[in-house]
Amino acid sequence: MVALVTVIILAVGLIGILFSTVLSQHTRSQYDVDSLSLSIAKTINVGDRVGQMNQLVARSREMVYVTRQNSYECERQGLRHLAPLCDQLMNEVYSSQATVEYERKNQIEIVAKDVRQATLDYEKARSRTSNSFLPWLKTFEPEVLRVDLGFIENVQSNVQSLLTIEELADFDRRSGYVDPKSNLFKGNINARLPSPDDDLIFKFSSLPALVDGSCAPPRIANPEVFKSYGSAIAGGKNVTTKIDQIPQAVTVFTKMDVAFDPTALERHAISVSSTGVTGGAVSSPE
Repeated sequence: MVALVTVIILAVGLIGILFSTVLSQHTRSQYDVDSLSLSIAKTINVGDRVGQMNQLVARSREMVYVTRQNSYECERQGLRHLAPLCDQLMNEVYSSQATVEYERKNQIEIVAKDVRQATLDYEKARSRTSNSFLPWLKTFEPEVLRVDLGFIENVQSNVQSLLTIEELADFDRRSGYVDPKSNLFKGNINARLPSPDDDLIFKFSSLPALVDGSCAPPRIANPEVFKSYGSAIAGGKNVTTKIDQIPQAVTVFTKMDVAFDPTALERHAISVSSTGVTGGAVSSPE
């Protein structure tokens, strides 16, 4: 009986040590993955490029609307001699809108490229050796399997609706583009203009606005509020995904290998993931 009880106590103690060690290594891996997702998320809005892009889209949109209204006003007043000038101005604002839209799409590619590079840097620096001090238990640093680009639910854009252009502000409210409480354009929308300019694209990305001079800091978020646009990395390899909005957040999916033998030939994978959110806009919403 004494021998049996001793064996049971030793077995329970061994299992306890095993469980405690794996749990400790998992906690450490979670910290590492949180640091990785946060560092990747910081690159998204570096230099306030997302915030400034949103502002450029808003200004381009207002220019098209005002120029169209001025053209209508010339027609109402019978100023036919100004028609060529109105047409020229419309062509210029259309060209400007195309340039802004091209740069918006370019920023999506740049963000995806930066995310891939940050992940590659992590993989190069990641240790391939075991972290555990126990010879019969080996744990390894997390390996990145997938990185998704996306946004956080219910986050508006950093662009404020200009009440000085009353007709446009009324149209935006009726169309549901603007949050009535904050007067900010909603995130992840295409704020189309009235006809005949409704074929133009004016997309606003989710990004917290500057509030009382304070910018929202980068942070770790609950994965449940993350919505994915697509993957920048899948299966540990770079992938090309058609994303049509500048992302606001990333979710990093990794695996932590665990082996219960000294040779570490047979490994068991434990999933570790983290969602990082970029910092808010530095530019004013007005």
